[in-house]
Amino acid sequence: MFQKRLSFQVVNLINFSIALINFLMWLNGENSMFDLVIVINIVVHFALNKDLSQSMIALVTYPFGLIIFSKKKEIDFRIYDQEIEEDFPVLKEKRLEILPLRGTILFGTPDEKKKLILQIVEDVKDGKISSDKALSVFRKMVLDPHPDVGLYASEAIGKIEEYFGLVEESLDEIIKNLNEKNIKNVLDYIESGFLDGEVGIFYRNMLLEGLKKIPPSQPEYFALLYEIKGDVFILIEGFLKTKSQVLYKKLLKELLKKKDYQKLRFLMLFGPLPDEDKDLYTSLS
Repeated sequence: MFQKRLSFQVVNLINFSIALINFLMWLNGENSMFDLVIVINIVVHFALNKDLSQSMIALVTYPFGLIIFSKKKEIDFRIYDQEIEEDFPVLKEKRLEILPLRGTILFGTPDEKKKLILQIVEDVKDGKISSDKALSVFRKMVLDPHPDVGLYASEAIGKIEEYFGLVEESLDEIIKNLNEKNIKNVLDYIESGFLDGEVGIFYRNMLLEGLKKIPPSQPEYFALLYEIKGDVFILIEGFLKTKSQVLYKKLLKELLKKKDYQKLRFLMLFGPLPDEDKDLYTSLS
């Protein structure tokens, strides 16, 4: 069983590596076989996963979907804290194979759905998923025909609202005293999805006023300003000034999301910019 799983992972990784090289060559404008390699990658992905819907998703999110979307993923399940454990006293298993999010919601067993709910709660606290997205999922799962799943989803909504209520009290104090030392703490709050929804409008205005007191000399300043305004040129300016690898990686991710291949190609091929190339900001623009 272990050897079979290992072989699956190796073939999947090789397939993804070929796809990534194919994608990078296409970005560089030197790949006449791009479409053919995509077809081969998707055929191999389907042969491995035996799931047409997953292969279609992998095609849309090519090349990264080839490795992200596999039919089953083994996750390490943990009970997050004592309070949640008391509210959700089920399931002694510590490991579980589940389908990706949408598949679990639609076709998962009640146990899989309940474990998924707990996993999402932790992901919200860790900033891996926004509270708005999590609450949207939970509101759908409240209507699940299995009563335990509905109960779990309802309890999870309460937990997230309670958690962000405590966060709001703490965030108020930090924003009132925003400075170079605590700006990273504010950024951690924001990246956890705290600016989502109507409450975000109020805090965005407060943060913009607070940032006026801070000199733009550290990566967190630009990262926070980007989270507030959503303008990718803020990341470009911050990267040019600070040469921060954190901003560089965030910029690559955002350009890929926006499908801005001209700027993306430049950044991926040439990497971090030297201090003396002041005119490169214009070329990025």
